[in-house]
Amino acid sequence: MDKDLRTASKISYIWQTLDEIWLAIRTTGHCEPLSIPIIGSDLARTDLPRMLLIKMIVLSFIAASKEKFASRKLTIMIYPGDLHLMNLLDIKDFLDSSVT
Repeated sequence: MDKDLRTASKISYIWQTLDEIWLAIRTTGHCEPLSIPIIGSDLARTDLPRMLLIKMIVLSFIAASKEKFASRKLTIMIYPGDLHLMNLLDIKDFLDSSVT
């Protein structure tokens, strides 16, 4: 927190948070389908593009799932007002290349 009482996050904090989320899901999620927003945007003040944050979420989920099963389905929720910031074809290509 800075002198103006504004907080900011770092990419390492987001990655650590995602690791902790997947651990909690494994412990209490009962392998149910998951939904997660694009964490690290807006109020987190990381200044990272949403596309990068989506890729981080996907990669951390894949890495955590290889360690120990968490869920068969992950849905990343995109705020409708942010759709103009997204290239859904790029996201699809990334997902296709990540899960094979």
